[in-house]
Amino acid sequence: MAKQTTFSKLFGHSPFGALQSHMRVVLECAREVMPLIENLATGDSAKVSEIKNRIFEREAAADEIKHQLRLHLPKSLFMPVDRRDLLEVLHELDLFDLQVALIHLTVVPLSDAEQPPSLQI
Repeated sequence: MAKQTTFSKLFGHSPFGALQSHMRVVLECAREVMPLIENLATGDSAKVSEIKNRIFEREAAADEIKHQLRLHLPKSLFMPVDRRDLLEVLHELDLFDLQVALIHLTVVPLSDAEQPPSLQI
């Protein structure tokens, strides 16, 4: 393992790789919304269940990345952006991911009940 010098300790590790990973997982989660609604509308409950599981897995992965990012976010003197700004971006992404989960939790119970005409194809 490379020894850190006093100079390198001032800058710390870049948080942007983890932030990009979090963005990718949140995007993958969001991309599941339309297939979820389409399969719900066609009545394919097996596919709805499969997509639901993928959403839960991706949301859990996004939460783990978020947790690790917050845990290891540099507190060093110099960062290219303000630490608060990074945390704000992370918070906004987390809200977006939460909206996907809420859509899922709102829409999937409809698969067990009769679908309203507006969802029928």
